Amino acid sequence: MEYYDAYHELNQKLDELADLCAKYINDNGYHAYPQKVATTQEFSIYRTIMPHKTVAVHAGLGWIGKSALFVTEGYGSAIRLTSVLTDAPIACCEPTIRSYCGDCMQCKQACPGQAISGHNWRPELDRDEFFDALACRKKARELSAEALDQQITLCGKCIEICPYTRRYLDN
Repeated sequence: MEYYDAYHELNQKLDELADLCAKYINDNGYHAYPQKVATTQEFSIYRTIMPHKTVAVHAGLGWIGKSALFVTEGYGSAIRLTSVLTDAPIACCEPTIRSYCGDCMQCKQACPGQAISGHNWRPELDRDEFFDALACRKKARELSAEALDQQITLCGKCIEICPYTRRYLDN
């Protein structure tokens, strides 16, 4: 429950930061839209029109791991994102065009829902071709029902086991 509570507290703080950022951009004559939890609509199977991780990949901040989570060199997948869409001219890095997970299979092996295929992400690859979101959700709900007597969809095994995450947490 601590992880669940921290997850939602952080989402609230990220929403507040997105609002502040959008206000600053709007106050400076550009258009900005904060993608907040309450205003970002899901469609299909756990998808949004413009996922935060897609924005981050296009900004060159990291890549999508085999677990379909956003991964950075410095923090692994122990990261939460928010995003603000804008027409303001912003300098950023080149978009990330490949995964840096390589031959690592630790998240695949640790996944209790067997949701991770082990294929490396590429920008043209659809999430469903390397990650089964339904299997992940189903198993996370089973595990939380057993451990917490609640059906929530936070597991975190793939975050915990990622070598990039481990290196960050061990520092």
